[in-house]
Amino acid sequence: MDAHLRQQFDLLLTQAVAQFVERIEHRAGGAAEAHARLRDAPEGEGIWLGRFTEAFFADQLLDNPEGAAWVAAVLARRPGAAVAAGPVGSMLQQLARDVFAALLRDRTLELLERELVHADAGSPPA
Repeated sequence: MDAHLRQQFDLLLTQAVAQFVERIEHRAGGAAEAHARLRDAPEGEGIWLGRFTEAFFADQLLDNPEGAAWVAAVLARRPGAAVAAGPVGSMLQQLARDVFAALLRDRTLELLERELVHADAGSPPA
């Protein structure tokens, strides 16, 4: 993978995580509840990881076979789940969204955990 393309992807992922964190923290009423909901039910009320990923792909013009191929190429070593049979372009798009959503979930959980640790470190001792 070309270093420039990897850097573009890393910036894209950072943007997605920041937007997703802001969204779910607001809907859940804070980092702790957002973390719990995302961990336990990523498609649950107020989280909707799949919907966010679909909208993010559309906003970033990745909701086409070419965009999906780029995401899939960058994430080629990550495990993916089987997708429903259909046209190859549709299957590739679903696979790219699913793998990206899994990575987005993992990175978001990490960021929320760091936020919680820093929040705990700044609170007065009990």
